[in-house]
Amino acid sequence: SDNDDLEEPATRLRRRRGHSTPVEAQLTQQTALLNTMMQQMKDLDARVDASQEATAKVAAKNVGFT
Repeated sequence: SDNDDLEEPATRLRRRRGHSTPVEAQLTQQTALLNTMMQQMKDLDARVDASQEATAKVAAKNVGFT
């Protein structure tokens, strides 16, 4: 393609060898970090839900005793 002519020879060589360019490596790293953060948010959501359920059960029990 036309873009190949614009690339530095070193970049082309790295790509041929299967090495990612610095930008590609950075994107891969950022994507992994984002996925980790998303999973942490899901875990936190699940913990909050469980905590709210437990609180509701305790509150329901306490209503009977007041």
